Amino acid sequence: MINNLLTQGPLKSLRKSGYRNFWLSDGLMASAENMEFIILAWYMLIETQSPLLVGFYSALRFCGPLFAPFFGIIVDKYDRKKLLLISRSVFLGVAVLILLLSLLGYLNTWYVLILTSVGGMGKSFDNVIKETLLADLVSPTSLPNAVALTRSSRDGTHILAPIIGGYLLDRVGLSSTYILVTALHSCSIFFASRVNYLNRNMALRRGDSIIKNLKDSLFYA
Repeated sequence: MINNLLTQGPLKSLRKSGYRNFWLSDGLMASAENMEFIILAWYMLIETQSPLLVGFYSALRFCGPLFAPFFGIIVDKYDRKKLLLISRSVFLGVAVLILLLSLLGYLNTWYVLILTSVGGMGKSFDNVIKETLLADLVSPTSLPNAVALTRSSRDGTHILAPIIGGYLLDRVGLSSTYILVTALHSCSIFFASRVNYLNRNMALRRGDSIIKNLKDSLFYA
């Protein structure tokens, strides 16, 4: 039965080691991200008593799409695995800084907002990378299945990770919970480093400037 699921069923894309490692990396990263959201949203509310600032914190998590056209050009010009490792290292760096600031007693709302902005940029960049990388990890016929598996994994973390994060925040506090967050990000980077893929994009224009590619993209749109 398991063999059928992996060969012909809904899990068939997991046969590819490159996609399997990507799927594990993405699930771990999404788990950490969703835990961070509930932890820091609660921290902002407790520290500021301001629903407005909590909303502002949430908005900063999605500031990256403003720069998505530039991210797309960068992803098209450079090695996607290296870019994936860079983006997920940014997430780890942000989590480590928050953990250290919390342990040292220096964490405040300004640091949270600044680091959330950095994470929001990284989130958008990471989204562009993974959406383009998927097509390089599986065959065209398996792409719909790979997209569905990736989406299902992320949706599952949207349900479970905030619950786990909230429970741990209540039981052991912010600093101890962030140790788990940093561990999840570290494991995500490990599996991302094991992703192997075939770059099918034969039209990379490495000689063109980013500005020229952006103009061409806007003209095409």
